[in-house]
Amino acid sequence: MTAPTVLVIGHVAQLSLDRLELAAKEHGLALQVVRPALGEQLPATVDDQAGVVVLGGPQSAYHLAEHPYLADEIVFIASAHRARLPVLGICLGSQLLAAALGGEALPGRSGLECGFIDVLPVGEEGAGVAGRHFSFHSDTFRLPEGATLLGSTDRYPQAWQLDESLALQFHPEFDRAGVEFLLGVETEKLTRWGIDVERLRIENAEERRAPEDGARLIDRWMRRSALRLVQSR
Repeated sequence: MTAPTVLVIGHVAQLSLDRLELAAKEHGLALQVVRPALGEQLPATVDDQAGVVVLGGPQSAYHLAEHPYLADEIVFIASAHRARLPVLGICLGSQLLAAALGGEALPGRSGLECGFIDVLPVGEEGAGVAGRHFSFHSDTFRLPEGATLLGSTDRYPQAWQLDESLALQFHPEFDRAGVEFLLGVETEKLTRWGIDVERLRIENAEERRAPEDGARLIDRWMRRSALRLVQSR
């Protein structure tokens, strides 16, 4: 019997999927990966999906003329939300989710936020996203009407939810290898921003809390997707 699938929308050629795959398998799900940035086509409908994960990338969600496939992603994300599928938007994905649900993606006013951050809960519902996580972004979002802010730092809002859609500005899906790969790819850019890449590499090797907090958050979301699928049958 084929496992129900969670659609993963990626924006770069090499994706950090180990943590997502492990959590999906644990809850009887499988990943279906599509990268519109590389010319791969989104499914015609959301009907066959247990959930949708929209990952990060170097693109900006408000540069639709430069990246027209992002407009198609926004339409697809909106349809998944209307179908009440669990949708998880991460980094760029959180900004695309905001745009899809009537909010806005926009440049951040507090510069590049890169490294391990402590996401503080906002309200009682924020406990599920609070913790230590890796962050790498300079864009941000304006929450859609009706959304609940769940977490923040002193620089940016970090998490919000609207119905079955959850947006995270940080990267709980990154394990140590994922962080290391990103640092390698983005060394030049980070150095221009004044980021000490070697220090971040040492922090990544020594960090103890973030791997656990990220894995716990991803596992919780996959469990919710599996439960939602059972309830909808």
